Amino acid sequence: MVMSHWIRMDKDTRRYYRKHWSTGDAQLFDYVATQNGYYYNPFEEEDTAKQERRWDRMDRLAAAMTRLKPELRQVVEWYYYEGKTFQWIADKQGTSVSTAFKRKNRAEEKLRLFIEEDEHGRQEKESD
Repeated sequence: MVMSHWIRMDKDTRRYYRKHWSTGDAQLFDYVATQNGYYYNPFEEEDTAKQERRWDRMDRLAAAMTRLKPELRQVVEWYYYEGKTFQWIADKQGTSVSTAFKRKNRAEEKLRLFIEEDEHGRQEKESD
């Protein structure tokens, strides 16, 4: 599993970051990928429309992340962006591992709902 995320900047200066799922180390991921003959950078695509759709989805996700409660947002950032384990997250938040897992699932569901609401609102504006 590849952990990847992006830094919110101007569209011209955005960069793609990859992290190895077990350590969070980008160099380890690149080394393993190179040894296996793989290279993939989703932002070097020829199809600019596809690239713009990807940026649009990332912008919607970033906007939805700001709507989450701080403890849920923290779990998502630590788990997906930094590659931390549920045990580490539970220790940092002073909860059990199952609570950290449930918070991640709750955050994913809320993000899904926020993005669907945003998409529904965009469709209504376009139809008016």
